Amino acid sequence: MNDIPKIEMFTAEETHIRSGLAKCHIYRMVADGSIVSIRAGRKILINYNSVLAYLSTGVPQGAACREAVHKTENTPRIAPISLR
Repeated sequence: MNDIPKIEMFTAEETHIRSGLAKCHIYRMVADGSIVSIRAGRKILINYNSVLAYLSTGVPQGAACREAVHKTENTPRIAPISLR
């Protein structure tokens, strides 16, 4: 019944506290699509599992990764979140 994986989404500040990464580096990873994130109003929510996966493997988990998949499937490109 609990087949759905738990998704942990945190703000950049919370991700900074949990991971020890600098906030500017987290925002940079969001901007270049290295980690999975969404914008909820003015807040950016970051998928913490993608941060951990990126740190342990060095392989982008966000829009940059999805973009490579979409290029092979000939589907429209998904752009990373742009920061103002």
